[in-house]
Formats: sequence, structure tokens, C-alpha cells
Amino acid sequence: MEMKMVKTVQVMKTAFQSNDGKVYDTEIDALRADESFRAKADHVFHFGRTYSGKQLLEKYALTKYGIWCVKGEDPNPDFGGHHHEPILGYFEGTLEDVIKKAYTLKNWGAWGGAGTIVLAEPEKVTKL
Repeated sequence: MEMKMVKTVQVMKTAFQSNDGKVYDTEIDALRADESFRAKADHVFHFGRTYSGKQLLEKYALTKYGIWCVKGEDPNPDFGGHHHEPILGYFEGTLEDVIKKAYTLKNWGAWGGAGTIVLAEPEKVTKL
């Protein structure tokens, strides 16, 4: 039996981690991810500048906990055709977290604005 000598080489690799915990090969990719992460936090500010956002934030604090109905922006804002705000889902949590979640949903902002968020207050059926 013939023995072979194998040389092992240890390679070190530098990785970069963004604030959201993801790992990237380059520093610039990690920095771009951080910019995206910060932009998501800015959504609360943007939503507060919309008509529906102003009304909601006047009524509830960002720390208000509940079940929220998230509706997308009307995809047909002109005067013709039908109008509707598609329900994108029901989410439980603080209003601030739900606003951040809403900005990740498809159809939330069809025309660059934002949809609406309403506190879902289910009716309790006591007797039929």
C-alpha cells in the first residue's frame, strides 16, 4: 500500500454582516443592505405624511397593539372604472410594526402613496 502526502491549505474568507443579520461577500453589498434596512424604518415617517396615515396616527399611538387590517392602495385613482382597496392581510402587533410590514407587501402602494390600515375590531357573537 502506497501512502500519499496531502497538503492542506486553510483559506480565510472575510465576510461582511449587515444590521439585519445577513452576510455578504463585499462591504459595499452589506452597506447597501443597511441602507435598505434604514429605508424600511423611514416608512413610518412616509406613511404619516399620507392622508390615511395622518388620520390613523392622530387616532392611535405607534405603540397601540392590536389586530390590524391592511388594505392596498386603490389601483385606479382616476375617475373612471371601479375603485377598491384590496385587503392584503390581517396582522397582529404594534401599529409601528404593522406599518413596516405593510411596505413589504405587494400592492401596498400602487401609485407611490400608500394603502390604509384600520384597527380590526371583530364583533363578538353572544347568541344567535
